[in-house]
Amino acid sequence: MLLRGCLVAAVLVLGATGTVGRHVLKRLSETGVEVVGASRDPGTAAKRAGTGVPFVELDYDRRSTFTSALRRISKVFMAVRPGDEQADVTGVPFVHEMSRHKVEQVVLLSAMGAELRDDFALRKIELAIETSGMKFTFLRPNWFMQVFSSGSLLQGIKANGMIALPAGQARISYIDARDVADVAVESLIDPSRQGKGYTLSGPQALGHEEIAAVLSSALGRSIRYIALAEDEARHRLKQAGFPEEWVERLIGFYRLVRGGWCAHVVDQMAGLLKHAPRTFDDFASEYSACWR
Repeated sequence: MLLRGCLVAAVLVLGATGTVGRHVLKRLSETGVEVVGASRDPGTAAKRAGTGVPFVELDYDRRSTFTSALRRISKVFMAVRPGDEQADVTGVPFVHEMSRHKVEQVVLLSAMGAELRDDFALRKIELAIETSGMKFTFLRPNWFMQVFSSGSLLQGIKANGMIALPAGQARISYIDARDVADVAVESLIDPSRQGKGYTLSGPQALGHEEIAAVLSSALGRSIRYIALAEDEARHRLKQAGFPEEWVERLIGFYRLVRGGWCAHVVDQMAGLLKHAPRTFDDFASEYSACWR
């Protein structure tokens, strides 16, 4: 449903058809909280979501959409465009607009380690929120398990039975995006989580040979991990048509991965969730149809 006229919803969900946001939208609607999704194309997004939740137009590149999207909104789940290294250019003005509209609380989907670099776009948004006067919670998750169920990794698994990454023998504590959404919903509801930043991870740090073994078991066929050298990864990504700037950014991320920056397992996850954290085995079993 496309929302027109008077807004009566309390929570606005940005990225409402994205990897995390769509689960936030669904869970909030199931709790009975009045919720609205935000999208550049609200009509298409409402159909895609299929929840009956109303949508409003919000485009970070068009500040004229901010005012109408924020009318009568008291809380916001904020997510920026994935991979946008200059997310602060549009994100910080949106923070200012939220403050101007007297939004009471914002839960920001940030990233693991954002607090360590003040020059990082997501950290600039965090700092703007911290000084805005709004109540806030920052969620800083590790890589999502869902990277294996979309994009080039999905296609590689389906077509060639292969996971090819420049990750070496590094381990990553991948987290299920649904767990991130669950923490987000609780953070919007539970006032004890305000004013805090949470690093989020899955319950295990796995190497990619282990991930391949889990997928092999779930699918009943062999999945292999190929550890790519940087030059080979760069060549493959460029051949696939990805922009050079994006390629170099991804290569840089995997340098951090090989340096062990993404292997940390967060002990507090069970306390942040109302259920046990989802394991990679859980994810592989529940998503197995997408690789067949």
